[in-house]
Amino acid sequence: MSPVRAALLALCTLLVGAGLGYGAANLGDSGHPAAAAVARDAKTTAHASGASAFAACKKDETFGCYQREFRRIVDAQNPGVALDDLDALYKSDAYVKRECHPLAHEIGHLAFAKYKSVTAAEQYARETCWSGYHHGLMESYISQFDDKQLRSRMNGICKQDETHPYSLAYYNCWHGLGHGLTIRFMQDIFHALRFCNVIRHSWERQSCYSGVFMQNIVANGSGMHRAIDLKPSDPIYPCDVVTEQEKPSCYLMQTSYVLQVKNWNLPVAFRICNRVESRYVGTCYRSMGRDISGAALLDPGTIVSQCGLGAAAHRAECIAGAAANAVYDRHGRAMADALCRLVDPADRAACLKATDDAVATL
Repeated sequence: MSPVRAALLALCTLLVGAGLGYGAANLGDSGHPAAAAVARDAKTTAHASGASAFAACKKDETFGCYQREFRRIVDAQNPGVALDDLDALYKSDAYVKRECHPLAHEIGHLAFAKYKSVTAAEQYARETCWSGYHHGLMESYISQFDDKQLRSRMNGICKQDETHPYSLAYYNCWHGLGHGLTIRFMQDIFHALRFCNVIRHSWERQSCYSGVFMQNIVANGSGMHRAIDLKPSDPIYPCDVVTEQEKPSCYLMQTSYVLQVKNWNLPVAFRICNRVESRYVGTCYRSMGRDISGAALLDPGTIVSQCGLGAAAHRAECIAGAAANAVYDRHGRAMADALCRLVDPADRAACLKATDDAVATL
């Protein structure tokens, strides 16, 4: 596993959807009665219930209103219907656009509550809202164990597909575990990181870290949880205080918070990246590229222009982050290739390498 490929996998989740599910061989019995029932109806019942049911929520604009409506849909129908509704609402509802990922988490929680089996609930998985459904399932799954039980299970939770090693699915499993740990410990990322550190292998451990650091950011104003380990006065925190082995995953996530704090002032955000520890400046620029790509809806011209607002020495890293984001967003390389054709020739090799590495994980 190349460091770049591992980095691209870590980049993918904050703004783009994996849509592949967990390596969930042992996340609930595959012979669970719910799994058999789901298999019979998964293809026939997942039809959106219609956005009209959310009219009151659109006026109310509270997380609780949407939560109640999605609970009704999951209980009466199935989580596939809820995810299809969420996808439809995203196109027209400003609140849902802001809270799409946390709402997808919530549907994952509701699905596990209904089926008591990750295997059963995964059959309704969608790419909706940056893999939030998968993360919510994992959060609920680990909640059934006490700390001692969880520690003893940490290294066996996610199973590698030997025919497709280090896939996006495998990454999502460990990444979702990081989300679940952070929520379990009331957003205390330092407690959650100690559990990630129980994981024996470095790549899997880094993937868990990425979920911890992402949860720290998405919880900020999400309506689900309250972040306690962010500082507007130091928008790089906690990346500047975590251990050396935890820093790469932290810097791959942190610019989403930097941009929040700085009201999407890109030149200011790039200057903050320029001042981080020197070996992580490029990592920070990749994170910026991902965020820029998502906000630009993958438009190559906008990405090239905005990545150009940073230091020329690190522009290729920004472009690489944007290219990877384009692959994961569209589940293919067409938009990334369009970006690579437009970039400065000096940045093209990095763009194409990032694209190739991302495509290899699909």
